[in-house]
Amino acid sequence: MLRLLKRKWWVTLIQGILLVIFSFYIFGNPVAILGSISFWVGLVVLVSGAIGIIAWIMAPKEERENMNLFLSIITAVVGIVMLMHIFTMMKLVTVVFGAWMVLAGIAVFWSGWQAKKEHSLGWGAVITGLLAAMGGVAMILRFNAGAIGISSVLGVSVLFTGVAIILLALMKKRAINVVPGVVTGLKADVK
Repeated sequence: MLRLLKRKWWVTLIQGILLVIFSFYIFGNPVAILGSISFWVGLVVLVSGAIGIIAWIMAPKEERENMNLFLSIITAVVGIVMLMHIFTMMKLVTVVFGAWMVLAGIAVFWSGWQAKKEHSLGWGAVITGLLAAMGGVAMILRFNAGAIGISSVLGVSVLFTGVAIILLALMKKRAINVVPGVVTGLKADVK
């Protein structure tokens, strides 16, 4: 076990460093990242429809439901259309994400408005909710704002994950130096 820990801590460190580097790529290329997200959403929808069609074909005749085949065909066609119209899909993704931000911003605003009566920190939620809702509206109305917003959320997530993995690798390395002494001490106590 100790050899496994020693041998693998640096792999974890490299993974964390690569995630941090990738986060900077995400921050610097918001439109490309949005295009990639849109492509993958379209591909997932297409594959989902294709799997439904294959499952219908492979099912015994008595278990086949025509409605499932119909929905699978529609899903596959929607996936193909999504892949053929990536820019439209990119705009749709920004509109959906923007709408989510507007709704989340309104919910936070409302919660803060209720909480400000009891505590002054409620004003922080009011302001945060208002800013989130305004950002959501900007994403819906302006494509570039949507691309930057989505890339920023994704980039921050990847950056924090990378930093956390780097810290985990450093803790693993430190544990390698501590564990043998603890094990030796425990063996001495048992005897």
